[in-house]
Amino acid sequence: MSGLEELPESVHRMLLFAVVLYFGLVIYGGVAGNPLALFASQVLFGLIAIGLGGLLVRQADGERSPILAAGVSLAIGGAAQLAWFVFPNRILNDIASIGVIVGIVLYVYAVWVAD
Repeated sequence: MSGLEELPESVHRMLLFAVVLYFGLVIYGGVAGNPLALFASQVLFGLIAIGLGGLLVRQADGERSPILAAGVSLAIGGAAQLAWFVFPNRILNDIASIGVIVGIVLYVYAVWVAD
C-alpha cells in the first residue's frame, strides 16, 4: 500500500488550501453570523470528503483494505453532505457525519496500525 505522501506536491497544496479555507469559512461564518459563509463551508466539506475519498479509493488499486473502506466512507459522507442541500433531511446529515468520521478512523487505522 502506498501512502498519500506519494501524491504530487500540487495535490498536497490543493488539499491543504481547501482544508484551511474550510476552517476559515466556518470561523468567519460563526463569528460574523454570515449564513452564506457557513453554506459555502458545508459545500466545501462535501467536496473535500469526496476528493479525499476518491484519492484513497484510487490508492487502494482494487485491493480490499482499510484504505479502500476509508475512501468509500469518505466519498459516501461527502456525497450525503451535498445531497443534504438538495433534500434537507436529518438522516442525510447524519450519514454525512458518520461517513466522514468512519473514513477518518479507518484511514488512521490503515496508516498507523495495518502497515
